[in-house]
Amino acid sequence: MSAFVAPPPQYGQQPGLPFVPPNGAIASAGPQGVGVEHLGSMPQVAERANFASFQQSPVGSVLRIAGQLGQTEGQGVCLRTSDGQMLPVTLMVPPDRLGALTSVTVEVLGTKQSEGSLQAVCILPLPGDCDIGLWDEFVKMGRNPQMRHLFTPLEA
Repeated sequence: MSAFVAPPPQYGQQPGLPFVPPNGAIASAGPQGVGVEHLGSMPQVAERANFASFQQSPVGSVLRIAGQLGQTEGQGVCLRTSDGQMLPVTLMVPPDRLGALTSVTVEVLGTKQSEGSLQAVCILPLPGDCDIGLWDEFVKMGRNPQMRHLFTPLEA
């Protein structure tokens, strides 16, 4: 399998963002995201969160939460978040479109709903082996008041 190395960040690009190679360049390198076409309709940049910060966020917050997808007792989908809690997820696509995304660590982008679930707009696989505990510490650091300015998106 060929590996792509991300080029250095371009002007205005934040370092550490995932490198997206040209269309079709890595068609077999792993699971593809679902709902990517809906990202442009999101009202703002999604803020990274874990279950604890999801609980503290107001209804309507646009969030991105990492974890492992799974099924609930019914036909619903849930996300085991980076801090180990189960979060109900409402999908915009049929669950059968998730495919291999159920076997990798993903980041779900969506909006907090009044019933305490996340309305998923997009589900993206995180590349490689993700240390979910380290990811959770990264999320906590980004919400620390003394460090928050380092993680807040810049206004355009």
